[in-house]
Amino acid sequence: MIKKEHFSILLVLGFSLAFHLVGCFFLYDFSNDEGGYLINAKNIALFNTISLEGVYNAALAPLHTLLHTFLYQLFSPSIFTSRYISILFSFFLLALFYVFAKKGYGRKIAIFSVFIIAVNGIFNRFTTLAVMEAEIYFFAILTTLFCFSSKSWVRRLSFLPFSVCLGFKPVLFYLAIPLLYAISTASPEEDSTPKLNKKTITEIGISTLGTLLLTGLIFYGAYAFNPEGFLTTLSKQMNWLNLSEDHTSRFEIYRIIQDPLHYGPLPALYTFFQRSPITSLFFLWGMVAAVLEKKKTNVDKFLLLWVFTEITFYSLQSQVDYRYFMDLMFPLSILSVKALLRSTNSGKLSGIRKYHAPQLLLALIAIFQIGASFFFFLAWKPERPAIETSQWLAKNTSEYELTLAPFQTIIDVPDKILSMSDVFTINDVLLARKVTYPVLCIVQRSAARVFEEDEALLETNGQLINKIGHFWIYEIWE
Repeated sequence: MIKKEHFSILLVLGFSLAFHLVGCFFLYDFSNDEGGYLINAKNIALFNTISLEGVYNAALAPLHTLLHTFLYQLFSPSIFTSRYISILFSFFLLALFYVFAKKGYGRKIAIFSVFIIAVNGIFNRFTTLAVMEAEIYFFAILTTLFCFSSKSWVRRLSFLPFSVCLGFKPVLFYLAIPLLYAISTASPEEDSTPKLNKKTITEIGISTLGTLLLTGLIFYGAYAFNPEGFLTTLSKQMNWLNLSEDHTSRFEIYRIIQDPLHYGPLPALYTFFQRSPITSLFFLWGMVAAVLEKKKTNVDKFLLLWVFTEITFYSLQSQVDYRYFMDLMFPLSILSVKALLRSTNSGKLSGIRKYHAPQLLLALIAIFQIGASFFFFLAWKPERPAIETSQWLAKNTSEYELTLAPFQTIIDVPDKILSMSDVFTINDVLLARKVTYPVLCIVQRSAARVFEEDEALLETNGQLINKIGHFWIYEIWE
């Protein structure tokens, strides 16, 4: 028998699971990142090689590749299969976040905070796709529970989940700053202040050294498995960070200062606002209220430090994707719900108190987010050309001895197919092996790079045989 106090959170988690499944099967096309970060797992599972053409994205997310390699050895490689893992992680992520919020703020704030995230379309999309967001956020929240534990030995082991988080994708490394603050407080109470005594210094030292050693070991394993591919990937990332002369610098501060509406974090925050306007305004109000609040608990300070550390980190980058700020929904949902309930209880919103302001606002957020998602599905009816191209490949690739195609279209096809990437040109691939013509080549005309050399080759030696959305299918003749 389910206890009454658990019914609400189980209802929210059940809705989140259903929402994710609807998105998985009816809304979301295969994305570039899904294919790019699964290609090595497919090649290991089916062909016992990390890469067919030199692409080694496992260097950027070692544990993601390892997890899905194991999965593909049990089942056939498939992006849909990998999405099940993301959905499973997202389910337990919300459950874990509920535990964290309840421990620091009580059941009501915890349920409302989880609800705001569970109905959010941005969160649901990126934790449904077979990328690393659900995985890294799960281990990030698990790390916060370790850091705020009342037991010293648990706090000292906080490096374990944090290292696993970074091993899936090291994007959240800046979270180390608020996490170290959490360890130093050793208590969520109001009157507890950071302590730099022998005990906390030991805990901070163990956590820091443990994270460096374990995370380093994970990435050294990725290097040792394929040194050449690792260094090639690192070189590619250096170009992406714009340390080469022919790229626009990702860290060029003067661009942000000169044109903040097109560079830096503001465009990403604006895009996030467009997709979640009511939630964004609610979060902004909650953050301001938390800053102005005189008596802050250590958890309040930790959540604010999380927000400002992340914003500061991305304010130094000229190119920022809106999904990079998605994890801020965790601290901001708590701070906003806390501010709303406090305002209601204190009488500041007495004019609408009898109409249950918190429930009305949450209902408005839910209606907008769920309504927008289903409008996207029922009215806009988004096309899914990557899935259709993958299905076309499964029927036609056996007619060719060599096929080149974008990452996301080939994971579900059990044949040896070389992936198109932003590193190698078509001619690079053809010159590296003996080729029997014609060669089947699929070029992605949107959200991907097409080299000038490839365009020239396709114009002179290629024949366009089909188009599926922005995927153009060519036969290449000698």
